[in-house]
Amino acid sequence: MGLRGLKLLRAHALQRRRLGLSALLCAFVFFLLTECSHSEAEYFVFCGTTTPGDMGPTKVIIYRLDSVANRLDQVWTMPDDDYFYGVKQYSGARVMAIFAGPWGYKAADRLYSIPFDTVSSIPVPIVDYRKTAGTLNDCQYVADGEGRSLLRVSGTSHSDTVAGAHNEELIFDLSSRRTINAAALSSGATRRLSGPGPANWDAERIGEIERVRFRLEEDKWVPSNTELQSNSAPVHESVIRMKTAYGWNLIANEPQFYVLASIPERNGLTTRELLIYNRVAGTWGSMLIPGAVTMPRLLGNWLGGVIFDDNPETDYEKRMSGPAVPREDAVLIDPLTLHSFTVHLGEWCELLSIDGDVVYYRVDKGLYRARIQDDGFVERRLLVTDRIVRGINWAFRGSE
Repeated sequence: MGLRGLKLLRAHALQRRRLGLSALLCAFVFFLLTECSHSEAEYFVFCGTTTPGDMGPTKVIIYRLDSVANRLDQVWTMPDDDYFYGVKQYSGARVMAIFAGPWGYKAADRLYSIPFDTVSSIPVPIVDYRKTAGTLNDCQYVADGEGRSLLRVSGTSHSDTVAGAHNEELIFDLSSRRTINAAALSSGATRRLSGPGPANWDAERIGEIERVRFRLEEDKWVPSNTELQSNSAPVHESVIRMKTAYGWNLIANEPQFYVLASIPERNGLTTRELLIYNRVAGTWGSMLIPGAVTMPRLLGNWLGGVIFDDNPETDYEKRMSGPAVPREDAVLIDPLTLHSFTVHLGEWCELLSIDGDVVYYRVDKGLYRARIQDDGFVERRLLVTDRIVRGINWAFRGSE
């Protein structure tokens, strides 16, 4: 082979090398673009008045944590003069439902669906009764047993074709963001609960829980709730410790477990009982948690919440109750292992989210991040100090 042939071979080899490097560079740039477009951030949901002591409309504001600048950046808020009526967060479905309406003692008339993975492009309300002068009654998250996540929305509508008001039910598919026919809901559909409201609210009134009663059949307690009857075994009498409780609240209904919390029946109690049914093992378990009126809520794969004691002025015989008294501690529960522990946080505290072993919580005006390790919090870090933190009640990880 001559000198010219060698030069040609070298030129071809150099060109192939350049093409290879170009391909690698393109792949790397594509990877970076893909990762950046799907990067995740921590979001925090504020529910309150924007000015301390203000009696104006309660607002919902979603903030994104800027961990570099140690600040909260607003990414969404309700329209001006709108009033916040309630929030239901379904962590398993990665969606939040926000009820809104006009300010001035009027009923809610629109519903926002906030997907965790597209927070930066929150759409218009999925249900809006403003044009019909109707009202929004409620919504429920439903898993239909066929892999679809649905919101079942009930409302009262007015129209020109139907005389007077009439009730209606809408089924909203969260994946397609379209309304589907109610008849398409399968017989295996299961309602999931968002659980109790935040600790600084009335957990018995705000949030999504369901009253459950038991009847004793021989040595077994059988729940009155139809779905629980068909999806669990009766509770053996030896499992329940607080047999004289007024009743039970269903506070979580998940694919692997569901949880019942006892309703206190007398003064002087210092603990509350949780009955937990493990769907995988098909077994019931019981545990006592501190605080007679502690109401934990679902946080990832945990249950957790601030410990609450009864108000000294509460009188169960006269059916008179005062506001619950919070401690400076929270309780965390693993519902599948029935393991629990308490952790000291501080005055005016709240657990906001748990993702794996990472927990976010607030103490007064301080927003914190920590890791769960050996029945405690380690690597505690103050992220933000701001008065708006006092009104934050939820947190979640979502896409930017």
